[in-house]
Amino acid sequence: MCEKSSAVVLVLFLNFLPSDKSGLPQKNSAMKLGLYKAALFVYALEGYTMAILGSTIAVYKVLSVPNTADTDDEAPEREAVVSLMLLITNNALRYYLAEFFFSKLFDQDVDILGGGTKSISESLAQPATMDQAHELE
Repeated sequence: MCEKSSAVVLVLFLNFLPSDKSGLPQKNSAMKLGLYKAALFVYALEGYTMAILGSTIAVYKVLSVPNTADTDDEAPEREAVVSLMLLITNNALRYYLAEFFFSKLFDQDVDILGGGTKSISESLAQPATMDQAHELE
């Protein structure tokens, strides 16, 4: 739970982090940018690997869902279905986080959470809600 929450906070932070090196000292900017890209790559690789592993486990659990012994119908146990749905949701979150990190690795100046069509500066310049847009007029 803590891992997923911190990953979502990291995604929200990284979405608006520009890639320009203007704020970094010149002697360390290439190294810091390289470490930043390496960290994004590692997060993406870990997310994709865990999503593939989790999908494999989910397929195995779908094929081996136990039936209840006290009923005659073919309905599986409720706990097994809930556990399977939580596993699928967890895998989906891992996949989408990995997809974000991979996209951020190549499209660093794009607001990926906003649809990937606007730059970060354009997204920050536009109001988030209609009420804020009316306040600017």
